[in-house]
Amino acid sequence: MYYYKKYPILFSLCTILAVIVLNRIPLSSFIESYGTTKCIATTMETIIFNCLTLAVLVYIIVSIKIPFHFSGKFKTKDSIFYLPIIIYLVIFSGGFSNIINYNFETRNQIHFYLFSLNTLVSAFLEEILFRGLIFGLLLNAYLNKINGIVKSVVLSGVLFGSIHLLNIWTMPDTSIQGVLNQIYAASCLGIMYATVYLKTRSILTLSIIHFLSNFLALLGTHEFSSTTEAINVSQSTFLTALIEEVVRLIIYGIPILISILLLNYTSEKDIRAFSNNTTK
Repeated sequence: MYYYKKYPILFSLCTILAVIVLNRIPLSSFIESYGTTKCIATTMETIIFNCLTLAVLVYIIVSIKIPFHFSGKFKTKDSIFYLPIIIYLVIFSGGFSNIINYNFETRNQIHFYLFSLNTLVSAFLEEILFRGLIFGLLLNAYLNKINGIVKSVVLSGVLFGSIHLLNIWTMPDTSIQGVLNQIYAASCLGIMYATVYLKTRSILTLSIIHFLSNFLALLGTHEFSSTTEAINVSQSTFLTALIEEVVRLIIYGIPILISILLLNYTSEKDIRAFSNNTTK
């Protein structure tokens, strides 16, 4: 038995680690030597490595012949399965306020285009890595076991969320509590994404939704000028803090409820169709 079938979680972790290491190779200094700014060089570095990583991941998926569906056969009725994701992201991402308040006229167009391209490539990378490769590996390994589908969905989501643990080192201004919230929220989203992928069999559509979500949410961070805001700091009681955390857990956990609902509408026919090893 191939080791990726026998140890799918270990193989997934090694793949994630390899992707992280690859993206730490310094290339921005070389790009800067051609007269670009550090910001542009860093963004171009990320885009280049993400594209290379995408190519390697697709090669691995095709080589080991795990279930993978890029575009599938889109049916109008499938749009209802994307609706919960879109509604959730529109309401809770806060992204539309970012795009409404974003001043396109005063922003550097090159920075904006590179930011958009980087966000697009990153979304495709995350979907192909976590839904295409890792979820496919897990489903291939656990499909014939008790609760194998649920196990595959949950594990792929948790692995997706766990990658945000790196924010402790890459985002020094973020608190441990903030990182834990990110891990929980991303895990819930990852579970929902995996469920929708299982039902609709379309990495392409998921990647576009993922891109739009990240683009709208991160647009507010795409600033190259400093602003000063007055912040009112107030003392919060333990009860208030507890209520805030409970509300946050409920809101971030909504994708879990959506996943349960979608799994109830996933038939054996859907699973058999997904498990077809022909790359689509």
